Amino acid sequence: MDVELLQALRTVIKEEIEPVKKDLENVKQGLENVKQGLENVKQELLVEIRQVKQQIIKDISTSLS
Repeated sequence: MDVELLQALRTVIKEEIEPVKKDLENVKQGLENVKQGLENVKQELLVEIRQVKQQIIKDISTSLS
C-alpha cells in the first residue's frame, strides 16, 4: 500500500476511535460513581441494621425483666 494511503487510513481510524474512547471513559466514570453510591448505601444499611439489632436486644431484655 501507498504510504500516504496508510497514513490517511490511520488518521481516519484515529478520528473514528477517539469519540468511542471518550464514551468508554464516561461509562467507566459513571460505573465508578454507581459503585461508590452503592458502597455508601451498604454502609448506611449496615448502620441501620446494627441499630435495629441493638433495639431488638434492648426490647427483649426489657420484656424479660
